[in-house]
Amino acid sequence: MHIPVLIQHHDLPSLLAGKAAAILTREYIKGRDYFDLLWFLSKWPELEPNPLMFRNALAQKQNAVREGTGEGAPSSRGATDGANESRIGQEMNWRAILSRAVSEARWNLIETDVRAFIEDSDSLLSFTQENLLRLLG
Repeated sequence: MHIPVLIQHHDLPSLLAGKAAAILTREYIKGRDYFDLLWFLSKWPELEPNPLMFRNALAQKQNAVREGTGEGAPSSRGATDGANESRIGQEMNWRAILSRAVSEARWNLIETDVRAFIEDSDSLLSFTQENLLRLLG
């Protein structure tokens, strides 16, 4: 028996664009976004996000904020007014934008969220705010 299966996948730049956009626009903390960003940048330090996907994801969030259809929960990063989203369109250096978001993030909430899905606690030894900022710098 043969069953046709369609598998959709994204290239690494598109995956990075999605993670970066999620960190910048999500209304709540999701530690996995930060963990995945650290993983991407430690494996592929020169990786750049897909610019079209990154801009589109950011624009989609800006449109939702303007139309009042955003997620509505207060951000643990402190970006409830859309100010970060409006600055994003004015800056071209995605690393600087993410560095600002990471440095302003409440890292204790991120670590708590990540612990729930990490089986080997040794994996968390390198998962620090300082290491992520170093990789972004």
